[in-house]
Amino acid sequence: MAHYDAPIQNVRRNHLQLRLTTFMYDSTATAMTHFDACSFSAAFSGDHLDSARLMTNASGGIVPGSEGTFLPYGQEFGPTTNSNHYKFTGKERDSESGLDYFGARFYSNAHGRWFSPDWADKPISVPYAEFGDPQSLNLYGYVRNSPMSKADADGHCPWCPLAIAAGGPVGVAVAGGVLLTAAYLATPQGKAAATNAMNSLGQMVTTAVHGIDSMVTRADDAASKQPPPVIIDGNKHPETAQHVADAQAAGHPSEVTLDRANAPGNRKDALRGTPPVAGKHRDEYPPAATKEGGDSASVRTISGSDNSGAGASFGNQVRPYPDGTVVKIIPVNVPKPPK
Repeated sequence: MAHYDAPIQNVRRNHLQLRLTTFMYDSTATAMTHFDACSFSAAFSGDHLDSARLMTNASGGIVPGSEGTFLPYGQEFGPTTNSNHYKFTGKERDSESGLDYFGARFYSNAHGRWFSPDWADKPISVPYAEFGDPQSLNLYGYVRNSPMSKADADGHCPWCPLAIAAGGPVGVAVAGGVLLTAAYLATPQGKAAATNAMNSLGQMVTTAVHGIDSMVTRADDAASKQPPPVIIDGNKHPETAQHVADAQAAGHPSEVTLDRANAPGNRKDALRGTPPVAGKHRDEYPPAATKEGGDSASVRTISGSDNSGAGASFGNQVRPYPDGTVVKIIPVNVPKPPK
């Protein structure tokens, strides 16, 4: 028996037939079962991703035509015509567009990509990214291209681990450890028990939501205080990346404050005492366009194309930020020194 210990949410919908249908969800917005005001309709049984594989009626029999098979990114294989519109990972599939609604945005199962880029309540460089994982930088990518082992709960969470429940008929766990099975929900006593359980959980759900909101707010505030990263890619600018890495290892700061207005004076002070070399550029770190640049900067002679390309990349990345902004310069793909 699959147990669900998440808070239960009761959502009512009026259909065109004017029949009141009640859907029961877990905390990841996955529809677990539904029943109308007159009699029990059906329960969903899902796979390890919570994708709806079949529906069972009150007696435990399979609802004809409800079996579903999904390709890795959610496209249905050999789709059948039935009343179930909760498909891949238990999310609702729009019958007109074929897109799956995850809460924050719509997902295109045919393409394995989100229909719109990821977003955050507070503007940040790349929402919900981990800069150590290139897959997370794709704002349209689904669960970092690991759809067989991960499921996105709300359209924002590509690294959410997948909780795999034990196999068996779907049930609903409520307060006090009571398990409401499909058959029990079909009875008047079962419906009354479900209603009482959901009412008693109302305050618990409200408290939990407030607590989660507070945690998310604190996490967003902490993330907003992190300096924006400026990447110097050694695959494109190997000499500059090597210089930055060496200078930071020697004690020069990785976090610097933008100061474009004083860049000419800082550059003059930094290059004083380092003679030019024909066909080469003198690269300084920290950059002259920062307060930390100037006469104490590290200076190295490197190729002109490497220096110019890195300078243009730096300028483009810091363009959105005014002087006085602290940014963090990160060299990546730094060439290994020769043995």
